[in-house]
Amino acid sequence: TPAVIVDQQAEKKGPIALFLDQFKTDLLPQPSLQELKETPISIFNGSAQVGSASAMAKFLKTKDFTISRVEDADNSNYQNAIIRFSPDKMKIAEYLADTIAGIYPLVERAPTATDSGEII
Repeated sequence: TPAVIVDQQAEKKGPIALFLDQFKTDLLPQPSLQELKETPISIFNGSAQVGSASAMAKFLKTKDFTISRVEDADNSNYQNAIIRFSPDKMKIAEYLADTIAGIYPLVERAPTATDSGEII
């Protein structure tokens, strides 16, 4: 079961990290607002920190993501973010991964066999 954990205390980025962010922005196509609107995101709190999924939902809404569900995960010992998506939503999943990359030690990507248009 997927988990998204929030730590809003992200450190300031140095010049190399800022350069790499710009490099990724230039190379990776960003989804349109319409694509973001049509792709609901479910967020599951897989940490022991109460309210972290709600905080992540609030953060992602400021980035124009559409949030469909905010719930607890199956357990509370996840260390990393896991993004589950159908192959046709890969562009949005990568954009989501880039958006939260500075918040987590690792953002795992897990394509699913389902044809659901939702990203978890």
